[in-house]
Parts: sequence; structure tokens; C-alpha cells
Amino acid sequence: RILMTHLGFGVMEGYEQHPVNEVFKWSGDAYCEHQGQNLPTEAAWEKAARGEDGRTFPWGNSDPTCEFTNFGFIGEQCVGDTMPVGSYPAGVSPYGVHDMAGNIAEWVSDWFGMDYYADSPTVDPSGPETGWFDDGQGNAFEARVVRSGNHATGRGDIQTHYRQPEPTGASSNGIGFRCARSLDD
Repeated sequence: RILMTHLGFGVMEGYEQHPVNEVFKWSGDAYCEHQGQNLPTEAAWEKAARGEDGRTFPWGNSDPTCEFTNFGFIGEQCVGDTMPVGSYPAGVSPYGVHDMAGNIAEWVSDWFGMDYYADSPTVDPSGPETGWFDDGQGNAFEARVVRSGNHATGRGDIQTHYRQPEPTGASSNGIGFRCARSLDD
């Protein structure tokens, strides 16, 4: 958790090992750039979560339980808050990446395109040039992508292929980020 004080932002006591949340996409970009890295593309994020065998969840195809990840709808959550990074070793991805499902949803670098993957490049797609979401119910906005679901989302939202549009200027206690770097670096 991030705490806002008159001096700026800081980490709340007891949350030093938890994933960062309440961040905007641009702040994730800035932090990763400062580290010589970047937010992963949506395709790179999904590859790290799903591996090469097309698994439904990072740990495989078995249904999620609180042994694998931190998830669940309000009132039926595993924990009801974030957990320290790496708390679910049984849920690690095929590449050894922790927390690719649940706990905190993560910004990726891509714009959201509802049908982008119908005509995208088959190798390393980098997302559309701009993004827009419109559900036809009055919810329309310029959109970026978050992946993974969080500690207060259900089974469907933590599947490796699930993608969520978020307004470009959004922040939430359920959204954070992770940085990535090229293996060539």
C-alpha cells in the first residue's frame, strides 16, 4: 500500500514486501524506465504467465484455490487484501515468475483494442497504436490494458488470457505493475 503524506508518497508500514498498487500507468512507465526496464507488452506478459503449452492459469489447468493465488469475490476472498510478493510458490508460472494470477492486476504497455488480436502480427505483437473501449452501455473511454485480476476478482479474471481495459488515467487499489527487460540486455 502507498501512503500519501505532505512529503509525497511512501509505503505503509507492514506492506514493504507487497506489490505496489494505487499507481497510474504513467508512473509504472517512469519507475521501470528509471530501472532501465519497461512495462512488458501484453504478449510478453501472457507468455511469462502461460508458457508455451497454452495453460489456463500460470500453475496449469487445475482450478484456482488459495494455495495457488490470492483471489476471490468480496466475502469469499482468500485473504481480502494483497499478500507479500512470492507468497504462492505453488502458483508460479512455467518460467518461474511469481504472482502472475491474482494478488494485484498489472499494467502492461499496450493500448486496448477489442479485436486487435484477430489481425495482429503472430510474433511479438506490440498492441494497437491507440486504444478505445465501448461496452455499448454508456461506458466508453480511451483504454490501456491490465492483466492478472487481483485479490478481489474471480476465477475468470485470473486466467492467463484474460485482459481488462482500464481508462488511461485510472489508478486503483487493485492495479499495480511489474517491470520487464529484454533477455538480450
